[in-house]
Amino acid sequence: MSSFMVIEDDLSMRFLVKETLKYLGHTEIVSVDNVESALGYLKAGKVPELMFLDLILPGEPGYSLAKYVRESHPEVKIIVVTGLSEEQLLRRLPGRNYDAVLYKPFDHRQLKEAVEKFSPSTRGRE
Repeated sequence: MSSFMVIEDDLSMRFLVKETLKYLGHTEIVSVDNVESALGYLKAGKVPELMFLDLILPGEPGYSLAKYVRESHPEVKIIVVTGLSEEQLLRRLPGRNYDAVLYKPFDHRQLKEAVEKFSPSTRGRE
């Protein structure tokens, strides 16, 4: 079973991701709405295997967290969840500081496919 962190300020999107992960059988899910809260968990040693990260957040932007995670916890897989275009994404997050992208809007099937790519224990669940 994998551990997850969802960093998303949109409550409905955060709910969709968290509930889909629960449905897929995952229970170790931290869900926060800003970079500061996510950093608190990471610095306390609660490092997830897979992170869902929105880039446009109140306060500090998500791309600064992606850079921090790549430097301090390179084993964490990062799935960027964004409404930005591919061009905007590359401008804000150069150097490919992420493993995959889910472009908003997406549905639970697209989310499931992204999770399966990095969490083999999810395979076979519908």
